[in-house]
Amino acid sequence: MSYLKDTLESRIISTLKMNPDLSWTEATDWTLRSIGVHTTLPLRTATIGQQRSAVAKQRIEPRADE
Repeated sequence: MSYLKDTLESRIISTLKMNPDLSWTEATDWTLRSIGVHTTLPLRTATIGQQRSAVAKQRIEPRADE
């Protein structure tokens, strides 16, 4: 089990080195997808960011019918 953990951490760190703008969660998602662990799940970070943006816009921008 320790070998698996070390291997995954090493791959995640390598992903972060190649893509320094990613968060740890994004790099983990990319790494797990690259080895086929969760290919059917949507990318978490993209949908979370979109949801937050939509909520923020709703709070800031008044609706057109108001």
